[in-house]
Amino acid sequence: MHRRRATPRLSERGEGGRRPPRPERAPQRRDALRSREAILASARELFASGREVPMYEIGRHAGVGQATLYRHFSARAEIVAAISREQVERIEQLAAEHAAEADAILSVLAASAEMLASIHDLVAILRDDATLAPVLVELRARTRAVLEVALARSRPSGLLRADLAADDLVVVLNMVNGALAGVVASPAERSAVAARALALALDGLRTR
Repeated sequence: MHRRRATPRLSERGEGGRRPPRPERAPQRRDALRSREAILASARELFASGREVPMYEIGRHAGVGQATLYRHFSARAEIVAAISREQVERIEQLAAEHAAEADAILSVLAASAEMLASIHDLVAILRDDATLAPVLVELRARTRAVLEVALARSRPSGLLRADLAADDLVVVLNMVNGALAGVVASPAERSAVAARALALALDGLRTR
């Protein structure tokens, strides 16, 4: 014999005989999202003044407990990866927004130089921490892809030399990053150094 499914008691049903909806967990998800963003915001601020930032200091500055901190990020390397990916995502978004513009490649390069100024110490961590090697490879590939597309779209404008390739622009950004080495200054001063280095490099790449 087949057993009949138990009919829900009236107390379990809502109006019209339907089960009431289960309580949503959205508030919990929002709280978790706020905690994660607070951690990342804290890390961005602290890393802007140097690379020697321990996990406990990031959590303290964010106003979250150690349990919450490690629930979101099990190691400092994960925070570095998250912030670095955010920066590259911004470049990708900017490139998409300027895709139809003749000077799109200049906008992408300027934003990339500004990115290097803002996360210079994180770039050093990406290079030095072996556990972050796959992340560094990923971000380099994504950055090169953005440069390649933007350069191709800007070629008809004749702004830059016709023989330029995406790899040449990667070299330019490496030069900008090199110019920032050893610069202990305010974020505004770092941005100025990066912009100047980019301008000098581009001067030799423009169509004469």
